[in-house]
Amino acid sequence: MTKTINMFVMAAHSSIQMHFNIEAFYFRRKFPDINIEFTYHPWHLGFSEIVKFIKENRGPDIVQLGNSWIGATSRLNAFYDLTDVLPEINEQTYFPVAIEMGKMPGKDNIIAAPWYLDPRLFFYRKEKLESAGIDPSSIRNWKDFETVCETLGRDNEEILECWRFIDVLILQDAVSWIWNFGGKILDMDSTEILLNKKEAIDGLRFYFSLIDRFSGSAVSEQDSSRFDRFFFRKKGVFLNGMVFPLFLFFNSALDGYNPEAAREIGIMNQPAGPVSGYAFAGGSHLAVMDYSPYKEEACKFLKFLVSYESQYRYSMITGHMPAHMGVFDDIWFHIGLDKNIILKSVFNSRPYPSHHLWNTLEPLLNMSCRRIMNAVNAKRYSDSVVPEEIEKICTKLEYLTRY
Repeated sequence: MTKTINMFVMAAHSSIQMHFNIEAFYFRRKFPDINIEFTYHPWHLGFSEIVKFIKENRGPDIVQLGNSWIGATSRLNAFYDLTDVLPEINEQTYFPVAIEMGKMPGKDNIIAAPWYLDPRLFFYRKEKLESAGIDPSSIRNWKDFETVCETLGRDNEEILECWRFIDVLILQDAVSWIWNFGGKILDMDSTEILLNKKEAIDGLRFYFSLIDRFSGSAVSEQDSSRFDRFFFRKKGVFLNGMVFPLFLFFNSALDGYNPEAAREIGIMNQPAGPVSGYAFAGGSHLAVMDYSPYKEEACKFLKFLVSYESQYRYSMITGHMPAHMGVFDDIWFHIGLDKNIILKSVFNSRPYPSHHLWNTLEPLLNMSCRRIMNAVNAKRYSDSVVPEEIEKICTKLEYLTRY
């Protein structure tokens, strides 16, 4: 008797749907009695849908999760424990930070399997640094980076490319500057809001002041693709961004390989702050819902998806960085840049707090960072913008954490 399981997937582009159709085909060849169906959904609505499934105790058998969603739903005991089901998920095979993201907060139980990682890197235009006599390896900290921007700014209007219009990505870029000045957004134990403390405010001030001074004029919201501007229209000297261009444009084994970009662009780690050198790490995980009547079948498909073969196909099709270290090594062979740089970024990366309130707080934080960026875009940024905006948002955040 054929059993049908449904998987809930965040599909940002058609390549993801293509991948899952391929994987379902290969899986059915091994398990002809298990049929796979997919429900595709936009990222920005995914979390609320998953909460609805949990409350109604019915829905898909497997769900794709953003890494901050695991902590946000952890108190609901909604996900099937995968610790014994997937013994291959260990630190010899998968990146440790990806494994940690998939654990029940405060415990060692794996409730979500690592799927892909999205740590942050800095891309730079080699010719610009070489002509100025700047060795990128000398840019180790914020002061170094600021000095380089000042030097390059004498001849270039645009130095630093970053996300200027997409709320979610503005916060993802900004949060590591809070951490690296010694700041936090909230206390994990008491849920006290710490964003209005000096360390967090000074970290945000430094980051947004860099953009204000070195990013040039803001483009229109319709022209908000920073990757297009940086890689194809050659705007800016540095780009603070996600790693997936490396796995798409720099991978010589793919049709999308861009030899010009591979020649002209290098990578470096995000400069360290006065206290630490963390980079933000996004990513995604896969979980089996505890209410599923077909947990055994769902676990078989999940096990298949996190295998070497499936992860390899996924990364080659979508450009996402695999959580499987063996797959990463084999794909990086076709990229050819210094692997130690991206490994340092991965091992020094941090996700958002794995906290049950995070997904309640994050939308407000996104909007707050967007308002600060709006001041930068409108050329009305000053040192007072960050503390004024943070004070406003903290009143709302504190109310949510108390009630």
